[in-house]
Amino acid sequence: MGIETLAFASLAGSAASAGIGAVGSIFQGISSYQANNYQAAVAQNNAELARRQAELASFKGQTDSYRQDMKNRAVLGAQLSAQAASGLDLNSTSFGRVREATGELGRLDTLNTMYSADMEKYGYQIQQQNFLSEAKAKKRAGMNALISGGIGAAGSLLGGGGQVADKWMSFSAKGIDPFKGFR
Repeated sequence: MGIETLAFASLAGSAASAGIGAVGSIFQGISSYQANNYQAAVAQNNAELARRQAELASFKGQTDSYRQDMKNRAVLGAQLSAQAASGLDLNSTSFGRVREATGELGRLDTLNTMYSADMEKYGYQIQQQNFLSEAKAKKRAGMNALISGGIGAAGSLLGGGGQVADKWMSFSAKGIDPFKGFR
C-alpha cells in the first residue's frame, strides 16, 4: 500500500465522515420535528377535551341551578303550608319576613351553585388556552428542529469539505497525488 492510497483513504474518510454527520443531522432534525408535531397534536386534542369539559360544566351549572331553584320553591311552599296550618294570619309581618329570608337564602344557594359552575368552566377554559399554547410552541419547536438539522448538515458538509481541502493542500505541498492510481 503506497502513500497515495493512504492519502486517498484519508480524503475519503474525511468526506464520508462529513456526509455521515450531515445525514445524521438531517435525520435528527426530522425525528425531532415528528416528535414535536406528535406532542402538538396531543396538546391540541387536550385543548379540545378541555373545551368540551367547559361546555359540560356550564350545562351542569345550569341544570344544578334549576334544581336548586326547584328546591327553594319546595322549601317556600312547605313553609307557607306550615304557616297556614298554624291558624295565624299569613299576611303578618313575621311570617312575611320569614318567607322573604328563606327566599333570599335560597337565591343565594342558587347563585353559589351558578358561581361554582362558572369557576369550573373558567378552569377548563384556562386549561384549553394552555394546551393551545403548548401545541403552538411544539409546532414551532418542530420547525426549529428541522431548520437546525439542515444547518447542522450544512455545517458538517462545510467542515468536512474544509478538512478534505486542508488534507489535499497538505498532500499536494508534499507532492502526493491521492488520485494517482485512478487516472
